[in-house]
Formats: sequence, structure tokens, C-alpha cells
Amino acid sequence: MFAHYPRLAAWVVLLALISVGTFGGVLGLRALEPAVPANLAHVHGVVVNVENNGVFAVQAPGSNSPLWFRVAPGAPISLDHLRRHQREHAATDVYYQVRLHGVQLAWEAD
Repeated sequence: MFAHYPRLAAWVVLLALISVGTFGGVLGLRALEPAVPANLAHVHGVVVNVENNGVFAVQAPGSNSPLWFRVAPGAPISLDHLRRHQREHAATDVYYQVRLHGVQLAWEAD
């Protein structure tokens, strides 16, 4: 059938190549993201302190003292974004993992 319609065959092949390339690109980009653990805890509050070494504090409603977090290696958390939340007293959700010695690694914060 395609021998009689070379333009149609060219379109089908081109569409297949674009589809495979797009699918491969999406999977490749997902492979570059850091692996986020599945069992993360969540806290909702206001950022009250951001330090340059990747440590920040969030004051949760009903809590007397702030919770301190360290940014997890490879996590997509911007300290400048957290500083903006601090300046604006914006509500912030932090998804974190408790590690050895009580260190809380933040994987997502927004």
C-alpha cells in the first residue's frame, strides 16, 4: 500500500520518529531528576529563617519552636525562593525525610 503512496509513507515514518524521540526525551529527563523518597513527611507553615548553608526553619501553626530543615542533596529547592516566602510571610509546604540523629532533609518546599 505504501509503495503506491510515498508521501504518506514519509509522513508515517516521520510521525513515528518524532513520537519515539519525544518519548525518549521525556524518559531521559525524568531519569535526570533526583530520586525523591516515597515516604515523606509534610509540614505546613511559614519560613522564619534561611541560612546560606542550605538550612532553613519553618514555623508551623500551634508549634512553639520552628522546625529546622537541611536541603537534601540534589533537591530542587531554591534558597532565594524560600527567602521570598520569608519576606512575604507566605504559606510554605515542606516535604521532608527524617534521617539519623534527627536531621530533617527537605526534598520539596513551596
